[in-house]
Amino acid sequence: MAELIDLAALEMQSNCDLNMHVGCDKKLAHFVVSFNQEKPSEAVLRDTEDSMLAALKLENNHFATFLHDDNGYWHLHIFASRIEKEKPHRGKALWQDKTIRDKVCRSVEIRNGLFRDNGMHKINELGQIVEIPKEERIANREAKPASITNKARVKEIYSGEKSFQTWVNEIRLGDRLKHAKSWQALHSAADAYGCEVKPKGAGFVVCPIGQKGGIQLSKIGLKNLPTKFGEFAPAKLGNKVQPETAYKPAPTQEKAVSHYEKWKTAKAEFSPVKFDQKNAQRELHKNDRSNLSLKQKNEIAKIQKEVKGQGIFEAVSVAKMNHVIELAELNERFARERKALNNRLAASGPGNTFRDFLVIEAGKGDNTALTLARKYGVDETTEVLRKRSAEKLHISATITGTEHLPSRRLNFTHYVDRSGSIVFDLGRGRVLVDSSISKQIQLNATAATDPESIATALRFAAAKFGNTLTLSGSPKFQKLAVETAVQKGLFVKFSDPALDAYREKLVAEQQQKFTALPKHKLTPQQIAKGAEHVIRSSFDKGIPPDHILRAALIERDAAGALPKGSGRLHELPAGGVDGDHQSAELLLPGAVQSDVGDFGTRQDADMRRPGTSATGGGRAGSVSGDKTTGELQAAAKSASTGRVFFPVNPAVAADLAVDLDSSSAVNQQAQRAAAPAAEALDPEAAQITVTPIELSAVPQIPTPLLPAADWIAAQGKPEKQEPVVWHPGAVEFTVLHVSDFVVINMGREVAQLPIQPGMDLRPGMRVVVSKDGSFALAPERPGHEHGRAGR
Repeated sequence: MAELIDLAALEMQSNCDLNMHVGCDKKLAHFVVSFNQEKPSEAVLRDTEDSMLAALKLENNHFATFLHDDNGYWHLHIFASRIEKEKPHRGKALWQDKTIRDKVCRSVEIRNGLFRDNGMHKINELGQIVEIPKEERIANREAKPASITNKARVKEIYSGEKSFQTWVNEIRLGDRLKHAKSWQALHSAADAYGCEVKPKGAGFVVCPIGQKGGIQLSKIGLKNLPTKFGEFAPAKLGNKVQPETAYKPAPTQEKAVSHYEKWKTAKAEFSPVKFDQKNAQRELHKNDRSNLSLKQKNEIAKIQKEVKGQGIFEAVSVAKMNHVIELAELNERFARERKALNNRLAASGPGNTFRDFLVIEAGKGDNTALTLARKYGVDETTEVLRKRSAEKLHISATITGTEHLPSRRLNFTHYVDRSGSIVFDLGRGRVLVDSSISKQIQLNATAATDPESIATALRFAAAKFGNTLTLSGSPKFQKLAVETAVQKGLFVKFSDPALDAYREKLVAEQQQKFTALPKHKLTPQQIAKGAEHVIRSSFDKGIPPDHILRAALIERDAAGALPKGSGRLHELPAGGVDGDHQSAELLLPGAVQSDVGDFGTRQDADMRRPGTSATGGGRAGSVSGDKTTGELQAAAKSASTGRVFFPVNPAVAADLAVDLDSSSAVNQQAQRAAAPAAEALDPEAAQITVTPIELSAVPQIPTPLLPAADWIAAQGKPEKQEPVVWHPGAVEFTVLHVSDFVVINMGREVAQLPIQPGMDLRPGMRVVVSKDGSFALAPERPGHEHGRAGR
């Protein structure tokens, strides 16, 4: 197709060049017919081409048409030669062609049932096409708010910078100039804003001093100026006014000011580098061209010297033709080298436009720049651009939702395109797109059939849009996505009632299958493992053991009936930003990140995987198979209550162990305390070998523990539950009673301790008790009196 287009263009150009009687501006006609967002059918295109050329009397001339969507709208380019086919081959005059073309558009709309656009014609009650009076068209145009030209709007979208026309409308420059009574007064008023007024075409424009472009004065309310002021008079040099304010390029997004300043600074710093490299290339090309010219002159001189007679003409002609070919090849090489240099400068520089700068910075990991780039992409997007982007990446399935949560990037190689969309390469041809213009997570055809890619997309979408997702794509993809969500234990729902019902059915089947599994009795090794986990977590986090047990039970209940090895937390990969910014942090919502943190510290890594069992040696009571030999924290017994009291000093705990003699009353209590944790943390997990020891060497607090409720009831004092604070090596309690002994509140129990000489203790004070039963006043804390709990 490209070769055919080139051939048609060459033939049309040759035909126009052969005609020397028609001016260059009258040899070719170019029209554009826009179809907005709807892609026209072949019948509509043929009707448009034939009707337009026939109405302009160009149907017998060379023509070529091209359908484009590069600007986000479907539009048809029509190129036609204006040279008449018959002699004397005059150039066709396109008298009132705009009016004719507008009428043709209305007729095409009627015949093909297209959306009717505004123009110079309308369709009356009888279905006839009639021209709108000029006065009515002018009134309609003036009733519209001040706007900028399409060219300025396209420039703003492309560059991300505010145009001069937008600035003029923002400061209402027309209202500030309309009070002028003469040309000189108008020039002075424009000078005050760093602008100048000059004629252009049939009217006048106002533009920044010394610059091109600008905006027509008629568009800002200044019309018929020659009638008011007479013939145009340029500004006099003596009438210059110091500007109060002037137009300065700025970003169209208010939140982009800081990045815009960074771009201007980087651009100014890069400008000398760019200038030097281009000058160096220019000098090289100049030398090559001079050398070629010198070579050609020497060849001609040599021919003239050596060739005699009629052969000299032929030799010179051939030499000159060779020189023309060499020069053409040299120019082609120069063009390639210039393009290559421009590409290198664009890749290493801060970007030719502000939007280019944002895309470059987003690729380096700047999330603020990414947000701004996506905002610009959303502003310029159209349905045509969305479809074209999806076709380019072969998108076959999408996931979206209604919420928009703050998110980070996936841990995969990626790049950021001009619209701010992030394209992730998952490997093996699988592509995932975080589309800014479609506000979707998109999968290409390969990724849409891969469960791992679908799981990644679902997690990504849940973090970005919330847990209720909308799927689009083939029924096969949607079914696989629901099945993947259930198999991976993803906490997502689907907006489609049928898909969500299918999800609930799969979850119910999975729960029924899991609950039907036979229950296994806990082994002593598993109980010991659970006890070890509870105690070690207690020491590491400074949390009482019963809190650890309660958290484990909550986790078990929250996990429901998921099969072993599943769960949203375990399936999520770790994320991180690499040095060259080609990958970035894993996308997780705040709630999930918190869960991961809690789960990671509470969960023992060996509890979910079988470990290597070995009999421990060295210290009595050491545990093998967990890389923590000699570091087992064990439970000590409180004989009067039957509860297990866990010491809090890690140094002492390293010397303790759990006796696994099932006949021991102590270990029966330890098993009852540790069983919930072991069961919650997978009863079929790691195997472990424990060496039994005697409990006679276990130090105890030298006083019995009594149930707190019973003691308080017996003493007739009101029940109060003061907090228990865990310190390294000791525990902080509240004093309840002082007589011949001290009673401290330990939560659910109370303990009696002998009074130490020289201590003035009163109920309500806070004391720190060590493992040998000695105690001291607790250190002062904010909001508390020294040694006394705050009231």
